Amino acid sequence: MEESEKREYEIAFYSREENAAPVKTAVGAHRGELVEEKPFEKVRFEFKIAKESFAFMGTLRVALPPEEIESLSRALSLAAGILRFLITVPPRLENEEQQKNPMESRRPAPPRIIPPVSAVLTNEEIEKKIEEILQ
Repeated sequence: MEESEKREYEIAFYSREENAAPVKTAVGAHRGELVEEKPFEKVRFEFKIAKESFAFMGTLRVALPPEEIESLSRALSLAAGILRFLITVPPRLENEEQQKNPMESRRPAPPRIIPPVSAVLTNEEIEKKIEEILQ
């Protein structure tokens, strides 16, 4: 299989242990390659998932053939230690500058022009304007 036939995907998952081995094994078994691995974060659930209140959230960026996604999904749902997972297609960035820091490449908002404050009106002037409006 050629490398050009593979697409990049991001797999986010909750694991009972701080271990990505079950996910990496499943990806390797489905002709996938690990591109990037982000560090684990311990998260607390608002409600229990599989009788667990806490888990480790991991994220892997992998390259896989698109036809393997469905079978990988089935394999991950059966993997021991994986509570939940989500497979997404990461957004494509046009150039390397956006990949480094996508927030820097955005254009700044144009400055808003605030009209100058007119002179303060006295009560007499306000009453005259009200009379003009009412007539």
